Amino acid sequence: MGSSRLGWSDPLQRPGYIHPNITSKPIWKENEFPEWCNLLEENWKIIRDDLECILQKRWPAVGSGDHREGAGAHDGSVIESGDWQEFILFGAGSDSTNKYLCSATCQLIKQHIPDAVDLAEAGGGEIIFSKLSPKTRITPHCGTTNLRLTAHLGLIVPEKAGKEDAKLGLVAINGFLGGKGR
Repeated sequence: MGSSRLGWSDPLQRPGYIHPNITSKPIWKENEFPEWCNLLEENWKIIRDDLECILQKRWPAVGSGDHREGAGAHDGSVIESGDWQEFILFGAGSDSTNKYLCSATCQLIKQHIPDAVDLAEAGGGEIIFSKLSPKTRITPHCGTTNLRLTAHLGLIVPEKAGKEDAKLGLVAINGFLGGKGR
């Protein structure tokens, strides 16, 4: 069975379920981002301030923890080397302390992207801060469906990040800057 019959348009974007009327691709161009991506970019300093308040807290490894019985349990398996940690704001594994510590970010997301919060709280994923140690390698992967869009917003990015350090799929992200989404 060919990938085009199943709706796959890219070998790195092969989820278990794909809705035929929703575009499925691993990398979106900036002019294709939903409006909420622009909103997050415009407020990146507020979001970064919340992040800086929690950097010294304990962050569990991606895909670990008691809350990982269903969706997301396999997330840690894509780490080829290094360390990838998450601080969950909404979804399985979040708690009131996390929301309190990141209240400006949580309020911004709840006010402007309520559908994402509802989806996360219903078990359809998480809204997280994500932290990678230097030289971490993550195997190319995709989510279980094309019914949701994963967006990454660089908040604290090393100056030298570029072709060697910041890659999504097979596409090198040149100039992955703080405050810019990808």
